[in-house]
Amino acid sequence: MKKLMILFFTLALFLLYNIPCYSFPRPKKNKDVGCIIGRIEIEIDKNWKRLEAGVYYFDIWLQIINKNTGKKYNIVSKNDGYYYLLNLPPGDYVILKSDFQDNNIYSPSFSSYPISISNIFFGKKGIDVNVQPNTFTVVKSIKIFAELLPDKIEHVFKTSYVLEDMDIEDVKDYFNYLDKRNFWADFTWGDITSDSLN
Repeated sequence: MKKLMILFFTLALFLLYNIPCYSFPRPKKNKDVGCIIGRIEIEIDKNWKRLEAGVYYFDIWLQIINKNTGKKYNIVSKNDGYYYLLNLPPGDYVILKSDFQDNNIYSPSFSSYPISISNIFFGKKGIDVNVQPNTFTVVKSIKIFAELLPDKIEHVFKTSYVLEDMDIEDVKDYFNYLDKRNFWADFTWGDITSDSLN
């Protein structure tokens, strides 16, 4: 009985470890497709309530639009700040803030912070990205600075942004951790794209 229990738990651990591998998307067969991957980070300069100064990777919804067809894709950056979109038809795309999210930043615990990202994407033309077949197009990292300013009623944050180069090897390591079965190993990694927000 004891051996049976050990075998059961060993099998359960094996399945828990490997299920993400089988559920991770594969490249579409017999189709030319490409991928987009990028990162968003927020740096807060001063403590505010329970939020300490430092770098954060909050969930931020993005909308990626195919300029040729008008098709829209809504994705969210993960807790580590990365976002990616796989199996895209090659062509020109634009990255915008999605309407799924209002203009405030939310933590994974769904607490709202008065850090507006409306002037980062909203009302602008976004980031232009060109997707090539069998290639990962790496978008420059969007770094948002949140400066705490005193207000007559309460403290608010003033935001600005810069686009920064990412270490391609770090991006590869992140994606390879997700792609445990190497479905995307034959894809090449393109140059970092997008020098500025339009």
